[in-house]
Amino acid sequence: MQMRKPNSFSVTRIRCSCGTLKRGAQDPNLPIRFDPELNEYSFEHLLPRNRRVSIIIYHCPMCGGVASESKRSKLFAAVSKREALRLKAITDGLESVRDIENTLGIADEVRTYRPLSGFVETRPQSRTRETRTVRILIFARLSDTANVEFKAYSNGEVERIIAPKSLIGSARAARKRTQGRDRRAPRR
Repeated sequence: MQMRKPNSFSVTRIRCSCGTLKRGAQDPNLPIRFDPELNEYSFEHLLPRNRRVSIIIYHCPMCGGVASESKRSKLFAAVSKREALRLKAITDGLESVRDIENTLGIADEVRTYRPLSGFVETRPQSRTRETRTVRILIFARLSDTANVEFKAYSNGEVERIIAPKSLIGSARAARKRTQGRDRRAPRR
């Protein structure tokens, strides 16, 4: 059975027919996992300090067929080219955290992470390796469909990312509002 290609590098639309991934995901001794919400198979590896890394499996390693049709794109808002260009224009030329905060104000959310040992995180301008904590400044208020995120590296470099907003939270909120209406006492 044919389906759409899982990514631009795929050479087939033919679905996996051997069942290797399905059986592998049911075996707790194998690193294959299935995520029913995303409808995706992945290789999962446990890292030190109980951290995990997952790599999406697009094709069955045995028969070469498409592993599954991902639902990932349905979980994120569609960002139009026009909107992406608008956000790019607003944020072009912001080259430091000071520039960002002077232009956009305080971030709506700030996250931090430390690059995992064994994985290379490269700073965008100097092309040097990042080994220290990276801050992510997230601006959600600039767009209905996209977040503008800036990675702030330890040497002062920043990298802009325009990322689609998750629809998961808004779908849950809509369900709660609907469920809340259903539970109310009927009007007299």
